[in-house]
Amino acid sequence: MGAFLLLALSVSTDGYDPDFASATLFFGLLPLVNALFDFASLGLTRWLLRLGLSPAIWPRWPRVLKRVALGSADVIGAALLLWGLCFALVAAVAWFNHLSQGGDLLNLADLRRDIETGDASLRWLYATLVSTFVPSLVHLLIAWLGLLVAPFGPRLRNMAIRGFDPARGAGEVAWARIWVSLGLTGWVAIITVLALGTGYWAVSELSLGTPLMQVHDGALDLLVSSVFDPAERFGWVGAPSEPR
Repeated sequence: MGAFLLLALSVSTDGYDPDFASATLFFGLLPLVNALFDFASLGLTRWLLRLGLSPAIWPRWPRVLKRVALGSADVIGAALLLWGLCFALVAAVAWFNHLSQGGDLLNLADLRRDIETGDASLRWLYATLVSTFVPSLVHLLIAWLGLLVAPFGPRLRNMAIRGFDPARGAGEVAWARIWVSLGLTGWVAIITVLALGTGYWAVSELSLGTPLMQVHDGALDLLVSSVFDPAERFGWVGAPSEPR
């Protein structure tokens, strides 16, 4: 919060300069706002992971159903945080535009137009928003890994316990720890490759590209209607500049 206020003070006192505006936006304002929501997304994922490991939570639920429920809750929570991030970014940019003297850090009307037209220069915006989903995607990968490991769970657990048993000789324990760590790391790598390969195969072979683009376009329309429309009613979005 202190860094945010110092940034606002510098914008309101130093006047408007295009280079200063770009540096303030991309190295100050966006990272500060984005960090808050990334932290919240990570906290939600960690809390749901701890909830899934607790045997006292829904003891009669099947393991698969519990994982699906927790994973779905994580994705829904990430989507809500994503909307909150979009709204907070627009609000923060509007406030800094109001503070700046003689110009805008970012013209929100131009940004809205670029989003609606699918301007390719908005890759930075995608990177900012998608980072909020990273913890949830890792959670889903862990859940999938857990489902694949489940049939071998007792055997892998016993192997790990034997490998880390301090009653064994120091040399045996050291080698066992190395092999167990390499085995688990290799298994995670294999599952990651399978996950990426399955996604690529589904998009390329099952012709899912068009439905995914429709989902993408629908998400952009929802973003504009749920974030920019209220911002425009609040008077945060000014007039667009001349088309580039």
